[in-house]
Amino acid sequence: MCGIVGLAGVEEAALVRRMAEAVAHRGPDGEGFFVGDGVSLGMRRLSIIDPTGSDQPLWSEDRQLLTICNGEIYNYRQLRSQLEKRGHGFRTAGDAETIVHVHEEYGDAGVHLLRGMFAYAIWDRRQRRLLLVRDRLGIKPLYYAQAGATLAFASEVTALLAVPGVSRALDVEALHRYLTLGYVPGPATMLTAVRKLPPGHWLAWQAGRVEIRRYWDLVLDDGARRLDTREAAEAFREQLEDSVAHHQISDVPLGVLLSGGIDSAAVTALLASGGRRVKTFTVGFEADDSDAGELAPARRVARHFDTEHHEIVMGSGLADVLPEIVRRQDEPLADPAAVATFFVCRLAARSVKVVLTGEGGDELLGGYPRYGWLQLGEQLRRRTGLRAAARALLASLPPTVAHGRIPGRLGTLVGPAALEDRHLDWVATMSGDVQHALVGDGGRVSAVALVRELVGRSGTGNPVHDLMYVDVKTWLPDDVLVKTDRMSMAASLEARVPLLDHRLMEFTASLPASMKAGTLATKALLRQALGRDLPAASRRRRKRAFLVPLRRWLGGDLRELLHDSLTSAAARSRGLLRPEAVARLLHEQRTGRHDHGRALWTLLCLELWLTTVGDAAAAAHD
Repeated sequence: MCGIVGLAGVEEAALVRRMAEAVAHRGPDGEGFFVGDGVSLGMRRLSIIDPTGSDQPLWSEDRQLLTICNGEIYNYRQLRSQLEKRGHGFRTAGDAETIVHVHEEYGDAGVHLLRGMFAYAIWDRRQRRLLLVRDRLGIKPLYYAQAGATLAFASEVTALLAVPGVSRALDVEALHRYLTLGYVPGPATMLTAVRKLPPGHWLAWQAGRVEIRRYWDLVLDDGARRLDTREAAEAFREQLEDSVAHHQISDVPLGVLLSGGIDSAAVTALLASGGRRVKTFTVGFEADDSDAGELAPARRVARHFDTEHHEIVMGSGLADVLPEIVRRQDEPLADPAAVATFFVCRLAARSVKVVLTGEGGDELLGGYPRYGWLQLGEQLRRRTGLRAAARALLASLPPTVAHGRIPGRLGTLVGPAALEDRHLDWVATMSGDVQHALVGDGGRVSAVALVRELVGRSGTGNPVHDLMYVDVKTWLPDDVLVKTDRMSMAASLEARVPLLDHRLMEFTASLPASMKAGTLATKALLRQALGRDLPAASRRRRKRAFLVPLRRWLGGDLRELLHDSLTSAAARSRGLLRPEAVARLLHEQRTGRHDHGRALWTLLCLELWLTTVGDAAAAAHD
C-alpha cells in the first residue's frame, strides 16, 4: 500500500515532494521520485510484499517506461511467470513491477490481466504520455486536477491542495448531493477543481490533452447462468476460497477486522481453514450501549475459530479526536461507522500491517434488506388491490405507531413515487423537508437525477439488480471504500477486501436476483456456501447496520462541539446553510422533540471538513 502523487507538464521537484509528504501516512516505510521529461512523480511506500526491495518508481528493462503504484496485484506470481517466458526480466520480487512489464507487452489493455486493488501511473518516455489507472471497483483512490496544460494527480485530495492554481472553490451541486447521501458521489468531489478518476477507468495525458475511458463495468444479468441453488453455492464457495487465498499473499503479518456479521466471519473461516491461527480485531462501545457495536457476536466467532482476538472499547473523549478523524477522511463523509473503523484500525496496526475485511459483501450479494423490500413494493404497485389494502392498513394504525419508522417504510413501498425516489427515501441522511429548509430547492432533485441515470445505465428492469448497480457505482466507492481506505491508511495499515475480487463479483452478478435478495432473509447464497463452517449464531443472524450510539454521542461527548461548530461565526458567514434551520435542528434534538441525529452528524462532518480545508473554500462559494 502506498500513496502516489504527480505532475504532468512540469518538472517541480520541491512541489512533488510536498505533495508526497501530504500522503506520508499512507507509506511511512520509504519514498521514491522521478523528475524529468516534463513530469514530476512521487510516492510513499508501505512495504508489504518484498519489503526490502521493490522501491518505486519501477522501470522497464530499457528504462522507457516507469510506474508508481498504490495497491496490490494478487496474481503477480502467475503474471510474472508468463512474462518471463516472453523474455521480460525482473529486478525485484514484488508485485508492482508486474504492471510495467504487462504494459510493455500489452499496452493500455494490460489492465485487464491485473487482479487486485490498484491505482497506478505509467510514464511512457517515448510517447511522453502519462497513463493513470484505477481498479475496477474503486478500492484504491485516485484524484486529479487540471491547471491549464498541467495535470496533477494524487491518492488523496489533500496532496492536490499543495499545488498552486488548484482552486478550493466549493462545488454547490456536490454539496447538495452530500446533504442527501452523506457522501459525494464521483466523479465529483466537494471542490470544483478536483475530480475522482471513476472506478474501472483510465486517464491518458499527452501534450496537455486529457482522455478518459472506461475499461470495465459490472453487468448484472438475471438468469444468465443456469445453475440451481446448490450448484451456485458450490461455485460461489470455490470462487471465494480462491479470492481469500490470493488476498492473504503477504510478506508481513496479517489479520482480520472482525465484526459480528456473516461477511467477516466467512473470511475468518476460510483463513482459519488453512491451518493458521488468525489474528482478529473488533471495536465496541461502553457497556451501556448494549444495542450498539459488535463485541458479543464477534467474540462468538473468535471463540469458534480459536483466533488470537483483540478488542478495543470506545469510551469518552470523542470530541478530542473527531476533528482528526474527519481530516483523515480527506473528503466529507457522514458515515459514523468511520469512527469505529478508525479505532479498530489503530488497534490492529499494533500487531499487523495487513487486515482482511468483510466490506463489499452487501454489494456482492444484495445484502441490504431494502433491495428485497423495494422489489416487494414494485410487486404491490402492480396489484392495485394489495396497494389499497396496504394503505388501509397504514390508515388503521394507532397514532403512536403510525408515525414510527416501520409505517414510514411501508408508505415508501406502496407510494406512487418512482424507484429512484423510493430508494432515496430509504438512504437519505435527512428528509426532503429538512434539506429544503437548510439549502432550498435543488438538493434532492440532483441526487434523484443521478440515481435515475444509473438505473437507466443498468437497464436490467429488475429493481434488485438496478439498485445493486446504483450502490456499486456510488455508495460502495464513495462511502464504504473511502471509509475503509482512509481509516486504515491513517494507521499505516493495509486493508484488503476479498469479497470485492472482480472475478467473484462478475460470477455473482451473473446469478439471478432471487439468489441474492429477499424481504426476510439476506445472503442466502453465502449462508449455504459457508454454512458448515460458521457458528450457528452467525448463520442465523439477520442483516443489521453497524450501529453506533450516535444519539448519545450528540447529546453527550459531542454536544458542545456540535453546537459550537454549527453556530460559529465562520459557519454562519459562509452562507452555505440557513442559520435558522440549523438552529431549529439543534433545538429539536436537544429537547427531544425529534431525533435529527443523522442530519446533524452530516452537518457536523461537513463543518469540520470545511475547517480543515480552510475557509478559503467557503469564501470562493460567494
